[in-house]
Amino acid sequence: MPSLPGEDLTGPRRVGLYTRVSTTEQDASNQLDRLKDWAIKNNLEVAAKETDRASGKLTVRRGQERLMAEARGHHLHAIAVAKVDRWARSIQHLSTSINELHELGVDFYAVDQGLTVRRADPTSKLILNVLGAVAEWEAEHGALTDAELEAARRRVAEERFHLFRAMPDHHNRLLGGCLVYRLE
Repeated sequence: MPSLPGEDLTGPRRVGLYTRVSTTEQDASNQLDRLKDWAIKNNLEVAAKETDRASGKLTVRRGQERLMAEARGHHLHAIAVAKVDRWARSIQHLSTSINELHELGVDFYAVDQGLTVRRADPTSKLILNVLGAVAEWEAEHGALTDAELEAARRRVAEERFHLFRAMPDHHNRLLGGCLVYRLE
């Protein structure tokens, strides 16, 4: 039986890099470049790179499944993502997958957020869960659908509104995370 990744301290630490974008028009190269730079600075060997073009709400994604298979095969010491929401936008999926990684002896890094999640570190798990809850909330409430966004743009053009992000107050109406001010 192969040893757990954390038990083999003689070779270089091997990391799998995971990037995700939501649409085919988006490019994950910025995420990947930052992750590669981080791996080099931390003397980690990049053993696998996977990119998915899919919604973070999906709990089954090909690239993520391939990295999990690498972890299950004891080929990785760690998995790194740019941000927690790139890995999961569901607290249940996040918790299940990170717990499985920890059972396998694999650490999880959210590089842009400066987060290292290890099995024996309850504080990092707390921060991970908070970031995961925010990611889930954003997925459910924070973004306008394409149809809502197009309707808001038409309304702006028709009624000469300004759309911008700000905190709502009693003089304004909140529209899907954007404030709409009527020009007087």
